[in-house]
Amino acid sequence: MLFSAIDDKQTVIRNSKTGVYRQAKLYERNSELYAGVGGGFIRLMEQGRTSSPNMLWDDIEVKYEVTTGIHRALKYVEKRAAH
Repeated sequence: MLFSAIDDKQTVIRNSKTGVYRQAKLYERNSELYAGVGGGFIRLMEQGRTSSPNMLWDDIEVKYEVTTGIHRALKYVEKRAAH
């Protein structure tokens, strides 16, 4: 499955080496959340961790749950319109 952009949703990413914060677009792949960084993607995990050892996430604009797998990744919980 490919990465799918989550319309108008972003996260704040911090480089732990330089202390620089930046806003990054959110993506979904297999129900897990990723941030677009440079020309690639980093997986968002519990407690602000990511798949990149020098990058942390500080804030996020969507609802999520934590998966029970080894990575403890963030699972996107899509908001559904009430009927």
